[in-house]
Amino acid sequence: MKYKTNLSQSKFSQCLFFVLLNRLTSITQLVHHGLIFVPIGYTFGGGMFEMEKVKGGSPYGAGTYAGDGSRQPSELELAQAFHQGKYFAGIAKKLKGSQ
Repeated sequence: MKYKTNLSQSKFSQCLFFVLLNRLTSITQLVHHGLIFVPIGYTFGGGMFEMEKVKGGSPYGAGTYAGDGSRQPSELELAQAFHQGKYFAGIAKKLKGSQ
């Protein structure tokens, strides 16, 4: 592997490293191998466009800016993560029902 990391050389850790390195370009590779990627899009509503405070998250999924580790996720970021979980569970339930 070209990149030096402290991760073990297992396939899973290599995949995880590349997802963290650049998740948007890695998604195509993972989907090709069977991963089902469920972005939340703009389904979170007005919270997606909040500009008053620093916040993480995007139409690709929930997130937070951690900085040096002293910052905790805001209520808005936690609400977006909860929304993503509910959204993903709804899609998974639909997929399970279609078998």
